[in-house]
Amino acid sequence: MYYFCNKLQNMLKKILLINYFVLLLFCVNSKILAQNNTSLPIEDEFQTLKREILCRTFKFLISEFYGHPEIAAQINCVILDSIGKKIPEGYQEAKVLWLTFLNKSYASYGRRTKARTDKLIKDLNTELSKLSNRNDWLNNLQVFQVQLSETRNELYEQLQKGSYIRDTKNNTIIKKNEIDTTKNENKMPAIYVILLFLILAGGIAYLVWQNKKLQEQLAAIDDENIERYSRIDNRLDIFTPLGDHKAVLLRLNFLNEQLSALNEEINVLKTRNQYKISPHELHTKRTEHLEKPVFLPDMQVYYAKYSIEKNGFDPQYFITEPTSLHIFKISINLNFPSQAMVRLVERSEFQQNALENPEEILENSCIFANEPNNDARITNLENGLLEKKNGVWIIVKKIKISFEK
Repeated sequence: MYYFCNKLQNMLKKILLINYFVLLLFCVNSKILAQNNTSLPIEDEFQTLKREILCRTFKFLISEFYGHPEIAAQINCVILDSIGKKIPEGYQEAKVLWLTFLNKSYASYGRRTKARTDKLIKDLNTELSKLSNRNDWLNNLQVFQVQLSETRNELYEQLQKGSYIRDTKNNTIIKKNEIDTTKNENKMPAIYVILLFLILAGGIAYLVWQNKKLQEQLAAIDDENIERYSRIDNRLDIFTPLGDHKAVLLRLNFLNEQLSALNEEINVLKTRNQYKISPHELHTKRTEHLEKPVFLPDMQVYYAKYSIEKNGFDPQYFITEPTSLHIFKISINLNFPSQAMVRLVERSEFQQNALENPEEILENSCIFANEPNNDARITNLENGLLEKKNGVWIIVKKIKISFEK
């Protein structure tokens, strides 16, 4: 028996060594395949198109609206964040426009890249047309919008043909012809796949053969044990003392008493769980104090709803108590009356409309940390910032929220 266990242990070590070697080759092959994979995910397609659209838009804005083409020529379109850094400090309209569209993703449009970029171009044109009513500006803007749509279409076709890939070293999307590749490197993955297949086939054949031998040995041992223990069972009554039978009975009685005690504990726990409250009720009790008014001499607090027509919050409809429609809490510091902080009311009884229609009520003013899906409440992660312009509070920084069950 000891010889058989030692032999079985050695065989298991061999099997584990083969599995480790196959797994190592599979990981190396997967890494090489990942490096040669040139297809782009849907989100990378949208980010590439968004980067190109925003870059051309701000070049046009700085060149045509501000009259500084030399500054526009310095904007680098490879990295999205570098576009905002090239905007001079005095260009307030351009800064606000950049903050407005930097994090827009139009996630409600799903995986439709063209529909998302169409909406982006339309919103950019709307905001640019608000900057001036001059005929020459509006005419140039109309021509630019047509050119921007054509550029988007050409770039989208190139993305669909696989002309762009992700540069993992710099975390950017670049053209294929900007990376030097050789024929030998392209053939490497095929060689590794063939080698991996041969090793896997050999390993599987070896495992099948070893398994067959092991089953034959186990069958022989079972037959031997059946014969051996049958002879012992026939003589059990002769060699077992009476005291051993009594010890077994006492052990059985002790186990029965322990089982009864455990059943009583289970019944107690079931009864105790009847008085527990649901997580939703617990959250409501814990957040009852959040919306109680607290008087601060330098701060004014209002509750409002987002106005799509005004593209912000209209002070005419501010109220002093939250409702299911007025779920945005706006805090205005009287020392800085043109700026304000905004967040969502966290009382779940006021969030039902927003939970049922998150895209319609929250998308223009909030950034979703996760996708809504029949959630129970909304939690603020980061406060938003507002700026008062022409009598309307405009969103400078959106509220970051998360949906919870």
